Amino acid sequence: MIYFYPTGNVISLSGLPQQQEDTLSYLQQLTDYPLAIDDDGNVSINKDVILAVRYESGNELLERLINSSHVINIEVIDGNDGNAYFTDKYDNSINPDIGSGGTVYFNPMKDIQIKTVNSNSGYVSMKKRPILYRLGA
Repeated sequence: MIYFYPTGNVISLSGLPQQQEDTLSYLQQLTDYPLAIDDDGNVSINKDVILAVRYESGNELLERLINSSHVINIEVIDGNDGNAYFTDKYDNSINPDIGSGGTVYFNPMKDIQIKTVNSNSGYVSMKKRPILYRLGA
């Protein structure tokens, strides 16, 4: 069972405790803010402690997700399934005034390659996507 915080304002991690801790560690790599997880799998962010700002975009992303009125669940999957995101209510999700929660299906073992532009040469080649970016599907 996945616990949903009544007011939204949460990123919820499902799975076994070790899967939750692993996913939290990937999320932590996206932000300067210390993150924590409670017994229900809900992620909290401590904005009072920042050593140095290195991940401005990641800080903003996680802050927006946690402060949203919608619940974002991250579910660890395995096997050959890839990473994906499904919205709870599509019609609401495309309306910026309403929005929608949803579920990110995250397979930390799925190793795909994506087209990557070399900033020096401008050439495009296939490179492995870092594991922490796989959370974005």
